[in-house]
Amino acid sequence: MPERRPRTQELRVHGVGGSHGPRMLGFDSPHDVVIVGEGIGGTAVLARRGDPSVESYDWGDLTSGTGSKPFWVFLLPFTLINLAGWMHPPEGSAPGWVIGAIRKLVHVLSALLTATYVFTFGIILVDLTAWQWSRRLAAKEGASVALALATEQKVGVVLGLLALLGVVVALVYTAGASQLAFEKQKLSSLQGMGRPEGEPWGVTERLDSQGFFFHPKAARIRFRIHLAVAGACYVMVVALVIYRAFIDPGEPLRKTLAIGDLQSVVSGLAYLGVMALWATSLFAKRKPGERWTRSGPAIAATLGFGLVNAVVSGTILLLIKQLNNWPNRPRTAPLLTGGPEVNLVDVWGGLAVGFAVAALALGVVVIFFPRARIDDITDDRTSGPGCRIDGLPASLRKSVTRSRYFSILARHGGLIAFLIAFSIYVFGVVSVSVRVHWTWFPGLDPPGNTNSLLYQAGAYALPALALLVVQLVRKGRKGARTFASTLWDVFTFWPRRFSPLAVRPYSERAVPELQGRILHHTRDREEPCPLVLGVHSQGSVLAFAALSPMTAEQLQRVALMTYGCPVSTIYSMFFPAYFGPEQVAALRDKLAQLPEGLTGWRNFYRLTDPIGGPVFPLTSTPELDTRVDDPFRGPATDIGDGTPPLERDAPPWVRVAGHSHYMQEPALKEWVTKVRRALDPA
Repeated sequence: MPERRPRTQELRVHGVGGSHGPRMLGFDSPHDVVIVGEGIGGTAVLARRGDPSVESYDWGDLTSGTGSKPFWVFLLPFTLINLAGWMHPPEGSAPGWVIGAIRKLVHVLSALLTATYVFTFGIILVDLTAWQWSRRLAAKEGASVALALATEQKVGVVLGLLALLGVVVALVYTAGASQLAFEKQKLSSLQGMGRPEGEPWGVTERLDSQGFFFHPKAARIRFRIHLAVAGACYVMVVALVIYRAFIDPGEPLRKTLAIGDLQSVVSGLAYLGVMALWATSLFAKRKPGERWTRSGPAIAATLGFGLVNAVVSGTILLLIKQLNNWPNRPRTAPLLTGGPEVNLVDVWGGLAVGFAVAALALGVVVIFFPRARIDDITDDRTSGPGCRIDGLPASLRKSVTRSRYFSILARHGGLIAFLIAFSIYVFGVVSVSVRVHWTWFPGLDPPGNTNSLLYQAGAYALPALALLVVQLVRKGRKGARTFASTLWDVFTFWPRRFSPLAVRPYSERAVPELQGRILHHTRDREEPCPLVLGVHSQGSVLAFAALSPMTAEQLQRVALMTYGCPVSTIYSMFFPAYFGPEQVAALRDKLAQLPEGLTGWRNFYRLTDPIGGPVFPLTSTPELDTRVDDPFRGPATDIGDGTPPLERDAPPWVRVAGHSHYMQEPALKEWVTKVRRALDPA
C-alpha cells in the first residue's frame, strides 16, 4: 500500500529577478506545472502537475513584466524621498515629536522635488532651447540680432512654454492614472481578506494594520497637493518668462531667462530641509544589540536630491555644449550659457570620480585580497581524479572567502550608505558656501576654471550615470542586475505615502493576493488544511507583510520557512519601525505551535549570502536560525527518489551557492517534510 501524503499544503514565494515560473517548483519545463490561480497584472499560483500539494505564488511580472520598467529610473528620486518617510526610528527610540517632524519634513521635501522637476524642464525647454538656441539659430552674417529677437525668439518661447506644459501634464497624468488604477483595482481570484477603505495615515501606522497598503482617500489628497505644486510652479515659470521676454526684455541679447534662479531657491530650501533631517538623527537612541540606521531619512533624502542635482546639472551642461556646436553658425552668433544650475558640475563630477575610484579599489581588494575568515572549513581536498570529492580545493577556497567578504560588507550597508550620503551633503554645502555671492538675490559663482578636467568630465559622466542605471536594469550582467533588482524591489515595496510621483509599489497587489491564497487553504476551501509557507529573499518580506495583520487564530495552522531572508539584515537596518525585533517576535508567536521540538518559524541562511542572514539575531538558536554550509559538504540523500531535477541535492564541494539554490539543501527539505507531517491532524 503506497504511503499516504500529508494533507498539509506547501506554498512557496520567490524573490527578486522577475518571474521564476516553474523553477520555483523544481522544474525547467512549464509542462511540469499547472496554473491553479490567476491574479491581476501577471501574477499567478502554479502547482506541480504530479503533486498539487506544492504550489508557488509568482509575482515577478509586477516588477519586470513591463518594457517601461527601465524608464522608472527617472522617478527614482521621488521613490527615494518616499523611502525617507518610512525610515524613521521605532516607537520608544525617539521622542514622538521627532517622528512627526521627520514625516512633515519628508512631505515638504517631496513637494520641493516636484517643483525641482518643473523648473528643470523649464530651464531645458524654455530657457536653453526656446530662448537661447533659437537666437543662435537666427543669427546670420550681417543680420541684425534684434530682428531675430522679435521673430524666432518670441515664437520659440511660446513653443517652449507649450512643451513645458506638455511635460508637466504628462508627469501629473502618469501619477494620476496610476492613482486611479490603484483606487479602482479589482479584487483578483487570489484575494480573500477584502480591502477596507482605509483611514488617513496616522502616526502609529503599523505593518500589522489591515489597510496598510490601501489608503485611497489619503493618497488622493496627496496627489492633489502635488498637482497644485506642479501647477503653481508652471505658472511661476510662465510669469517670469513673459516678464523677461516680452514685458521687460532689457537689452536684446539678454543671455538667460533666469529660470535657474527659481531652481536655486528650491535647492536652497531642500538643503535646509535635509539638514533638519540630519539633525533629527541625533535624537534617536538604539537599544543594546540593535544595529538600525538612525540617519536613514536623511540618507534617502540626500541621495534623492543629490541624484537630481548631479544628473540635471551635467545634462544641462552637456546640452549647452552640443547646441553650441550644432548646427554650425557664424562666429558672431551668441553662445548658449548656463545659470547657477551648472556651477557645481565640477563638484558632482569630482564626487562621481571619487566614488568610482573607491568602488574600483574595493573591488580589487575583494577580488584579489579577500580577508574573510573560513576557519570553520578545514577540509582540504585530498582525492585525486576519478575519486569521490572529499574537501575544498584551493581555487574554491578563494571563492568562499570572497563571497563571505561581500556578505560582511553588506551587513555594514547602513554605514556605507551613511558615508556616501554624508559626504555628498557636506561637499555640496561647502561648495555652495564658498561660491555663493550675496546681492539682491543670492547666486552661485562658476568654478575658477570652467575648462578643468572635472568640470568637463562632469558634463559627460553625470548624464551617463542615469543611462548606465537604465541599461543595468534592462540588460545588465547577472550579478550587477541582481544587485540592481534587489535594491529596486526594496525601494518599490513601500506605499506612496510621501510622494504620489514615486513608482507604484507592487506590494499593494502582491500582499493582499498572498493573504488570500493563505486563507484559501486554511479557511475557505472545501476541506481546509494546514499550510507551510516557504519563502525566499524578497518573498520573505511579502510573507511578513501578509502574515502580520492576520490573527493568531488564523495562523494556528500555518508554519513559515524563510531562506535568504533580508528581514533582519536589510529591512530592520533601514526600516526598524516596521521590521524590528518586536515585530519579528510578534509574528513568530502567532504562528503554529508544533510538537517534537519544531518551531513555527524556521530560518535558513549562509555566511556567503550577502542578502539573507539570521532573522532572530538577539535570541538566535539553531531551532530558529539554521546556518547551512556553503559549499555543500554532502553526502547527497535523495539519490533515486522523485525529487524534481532543480531540487536535487547539490554536488558536494563543487560551487559556492551564495543567495541561490537553497532548495537543494537537504536540511530545508527535511524540515518541510517534518513540519508537513506534524501539521497533518490525521
